[in-house]
Amino acid sequence: MPPIRNYFLSCLILLLITPALADDHEGIIVEGVFFPANYNTLQLQGQGLLRVGLVIKAYVAAYYQAQPGASHEDPTSGRRLEIEYFHSIAAEDFVQATQAGIAANTSADDQQQLSTSLPAFLDLYQAVEPGDRYSLTWIPQQGLELALNGQPLGQLNDALLASALFSIWLGEEPASESLKEDLLNR
Repeated sequence: MPPIRNYFLSCLILLLITPALADDHEGIIVEGVFFPANYNTLQLQGQGLLRVGLVIKAYVAAYYQAQPGASHEDPTSGRRLEIEYFHSIAAEDFVQATQAGIAANTSADDQQQLSTSLPAFLDLYQAVEPGDRYSLTWIPQQGLELALNGQPLGQLNDALLASALFSIWLGEEPASESLKEDLLNR
């Protein structure tokens, strides 16, 4: 084979294996973004890429929970979602997407119960730039924390809010069905 053809073949193979390259049990790399295998007592369950349309990569995400195989809806189990963004997003866009996701995945009664805690949570959002990472962590008896690039933005102790927020990605009407399946490692 000519050298130039070998080079292109090698590049193609590398591109095909890079999206989910394991890193010796310490974590995983998705689209060039590293996610650790554990976060405190939480274990990585799955990870994936969200695309907008067929070609635009929006973000990569990883989902952690305390008990592997346990229901992702269990409010007594710790869980965490980390998302690293490939594009700039305004805080107002996060607010709108969160409100829409919760409305699609919760009952009217639950939405009424969230009328106090949800606005307090939405006020925590900040704009992101490419490479920024949000994390949403629920630890029973400690609460729900939103952090940006490892810096806590706020904490609320509301199990219903935690379930509603995680339902945006893992609920009956997720932001992306394929991402949900990847995050739950199905």
